[in-house]
Amino acid sequence: MPQFKRSPLHSNNLEVVNETHRTAAVWKMLSGISLSLVSEIIRRPGSGQLFDLVLNLVFDYAAINVKSNAIRASGQLVACLARAQPQKTLDKFLPSCISRIQEELKCGTSSVRTTSARDLVPSDTTLHWNMLILCGRLAYGAHALLKRKEDIMDLLSLLLNKTKNERGYTGTAAIVTRAMHALSGVYPSDNRFVNEDVRNQSEFGKSHNAQWSRPYEAKDVKVE
Repeated sequence: MPQFKRSPLHSNNLEVVNETHRTAAVWKMLSGISLSLVSEIIRRPGSGQLFDLVLNLVFDYAAINVKSNAIRASGQLVACLARAQPQKTLDKFLPSCISRIQEELKCGTSSVRTTSARDLVPSDTTLHWNMLILCGRLAYGAHALLKRKEDIMDLLSLLLNKTKNERGYTGTAAIVTRAMHALSGVYPSDNRFVNEDVRNQSEFGKSHNAQWSRPYEAKDVKVE
């Protein structure tokens, strides 16, 4: 009788492969969470120069990169910036997102009707990348959204009419939901960790890191 060798695709090896894939997925998720937390820590102190630096770095990266495994993280990152300075973040990202989304839809992206998220189309990645960035930006700052309401309404109308596949129209629904929540919800216009009088002190801009995690009594907090 011939001797049969054990196949390298044995069930034990398949279990190892599956576990490796699960581990990689977990690490991707944790990396995205860690990135968002770091961004949250950076944007809270309220340093104008530090915020501008981070805003430009994120915008430059988003402008020249499109990565399917970082779409959600990019939206969360922009949401952190929008929470700190909504108007500045909107002015930075909205024109770019509008032009790229319009161009993608003009080229037929998301034009094939589907009802399954598993039917991924690689050519749709750029559209989803910019949609998630826009979704993150529209989550905060109702006063900033109202100033650009015509541009936003025109873009939403285009997305509602042109996104036909599952990822496209669910992404559009998420954008509408975020915008409606920002416009109808009640939240402070400024949620940085110190009161405005402290932020306006010249010493604060030079050594704001010394006051990170500064505790306040409830009676001392000035809500804006």
